[in-house]
Amino acid sequence: MTIWITILVTLLFIAMMAYVILENKKQKELERIRKENAQRHKLIQSTFKRRLNEYIEKRMLRPKDRDLLYLIAVNFFIFRRLSTESLSQLDKTIGLVLNTIDKAIQIAQSVEDKEMARLHIQEFIQLLPLSGRDYNLDFYDSVLPSLIARLESYFMEPTIEIEVPEFQESPTNSDKEEVA
Repeated sequence: MTIWITILVTLLFIAMMAYVILENKKQKELERIRKENAQRHKLIQSTFKRRLNEYIEKRMLRPKDRDLLYLIAVNFFIFRRLSTESLSQLDKTIGLVLNTIDKAIQIAQSVEDKEMARLHIQEFIQLLPLSGRDYNLDFYDSVLPSLIARLESYFMEPTIEIEVPEFQESPTNSDKEEVA
């Protein structure tokens, strides 16, 4: 009987040790992912800020505008958990903002065009919320994409649609003879 108790205690001890080791590995993996996400978050924010500073150098943004645009990145995680998926969404959102501003800069060739592009960008920035609590899930999922689309619409090349009538051949003399 004592041998069975000894075996049972040994098995319980082994099972408990295996559980502790697995949980320890799991915690280390979660910590590694948290650190990677934090580094990626810092990288996204610093890249965004660097690009905004480039726009200031090109005189497309004022420092005040940069700070307001930067709120898009800073406030992203107020109502979200920092995860790999949410970081991908932040990266995509920041990319849309930067690509739209890049389009405006590329299209604006003349001084008048640059001034008009700058005014449209400033209008976009003025429509951004000032309060951190307004940077909620709805803002990032629907309001911001519509603001970006609105800004993009200013810089889209106008397309001209020309209606071309269908060409119908008139019957030739040989076709008329066949009908008769």
